[in-house]
Amino acid sequence: MTSVVDPYDLLKMLEEEIKIIMSSDFEVEVTSTNQVPTTDDSGLTYPDLDNKRLKCKTVETCVLYIDIRKSTDLNISKRPKTLAKLYSAFIRSMAKAAEYWYGEVRNIVGDRLMIVFPSDLCFIRSYMCAILLCDIGRKINASLKGSEFHWGIGIDYGKMLVTKAGIKKQGKENPHYKSLVWLGPTANIASKLTDAAGKEHWYFDDDFNQLMNFKAANILITESVYKGLPNYWQEDFTVQKGIYIPQYSGTIYGYDYGSER
Repeated sequence: MTSVVDPYDLLKMLEEEIKIIMSSDFEVEVTSTNQVPTTDDSGLTYPDLDNKRLKCKTVETCVLYIDIRKSTDLNISKRPKTLAKLYSAFIRSMAKAAEYWYGEVRNIVGDRLMIVFPSDLCFIRSYMCAILLCDIGRKINASLKGSEFHWGIGIDYGKMLVTKAGIKKQGKENPHYKSLVWLGPTANIASKLTDAAGKEHWYFDDDFNQLMNFKAANILITESVYKGLPNYWQEDFTVQKGIYIPQYSGTIYGYDYGSER
């Protein structure tokens, strides 16, 4: 339905709303939690312009992303029906695996899932979830009859500020206008690790004399996740070279799970 509101009037109204939200007397209440927030969480609210109040939460935990490698190539090479089956099996299976290890899916965009874990045992659960996701990927590949797809997984740990974003709508459009925003570098770093996982990377040796080639593992984790794992699981990981992640300066570790099988 086309809007009949004059764009100038809309701009003026939004300008007033922005002034209210950004004013010094607009109160933001921040509480901490060990659980994964939901859009129905009473501790999260949309901006209340009448009472000048907003509720949000912080959580310190592990975030895992997984997506399909070269999904644009799959779109071209696969028939539509086969592609629809692949994506349906991938998203459905990965979401159920996340739930098994107490992870909560908080975003699905195309072929990418964002999984957030409760703070308690988040290192162990995110690691075991990553292993299960890889096993599921191998099962899906076995059903593709001669062709295969690849995936990447990235995990980071840190504190995130969670806010409720969007606007309230009436009717069937309402769910599409609501979301949670995960502020801070943790989710972004995990997402960028996912982009880098399983791909070729180039870097110079220590003397900057020779350009080296390195293929990243299919599971990449940050140093904080690595240190949170038991020693016997740390042995699965090796230092990954040639990978640059914005906002991150620590060591990146990788486990190419499945390659040894």
